Amino acid sequence: MSECSFEGNFQGTNQNQSTPNRKIDEITESPSLKSENRNSIQSENSSEGAVVRRNMAKHQRPLTRYLPIFSELNLREHIESAGHQIALCPHVFVDQTTCKGYLHKIGNYFGWNKRWFVLDREKRAFIYYTDKTEKKVRGGAYFSAIDEVYLDHLNVTKSNRPHSTFIVKTKKRLYHLQAPSDQAARIWIDAIITGAQGNLSEFYDYFNQ
Repeated sequence: MSECSFEGNFQGTNQNQSTPNRKIDEITESPSLKSENRNSIQSENSSEGAVVRRNMAKHQRPLTRYLPIFSELNLREHIESAGHQIALCPHVFVDQTTCKGYLHKIGNYFGWNKRWFVLDREKRAFIYYTDKTEKKVRGGAYFSAIDEVYLDHLNVTKSNRPHSTFIVKTKKRLYHLQAPSDQAARIWIDAIITGAQGNLSEFYDYFNQ
């Protein structure tokens, strides 16, 4: 198992864990998986936030999201305003600043491993742990390192549930993730897109406080 590493200084804590400061690049648990899709992402800034557009194959649904101002965003309200019924999805836990739940990810030797994932807007990070006690960070990435997130329409992962499998593309690797349900996968995708559009200046201000 490779060592975890981050980009910048990780200072966030929670009630179950105190994480020491350390230099981070992008937390990683397993070797990078080569991208089989070279489609690009384009971002345009506006007074209302950002527009994310992914150029995709004709049979794939383009992913476009108009985002509110990051500092004023209530994550749960935003996800519900997008049409998701969070209360009816027991696999994902969303509040004002976090989205949590179990996902399976492809690890070493392309096996699926169950991990507890946390998207944390206060830490500006997408992190995963061994379990929901959140005592040991296994990997993840800061929002500034996330480039794209999309459903695995082409079933690159050869998943038995392609409609609940999605991919998070960072600057250094791909995370192939499988949610417990199609609905949970779509909630995670919207939550990650929302988090990843935070201003980089806010990211640096947080860690320089």
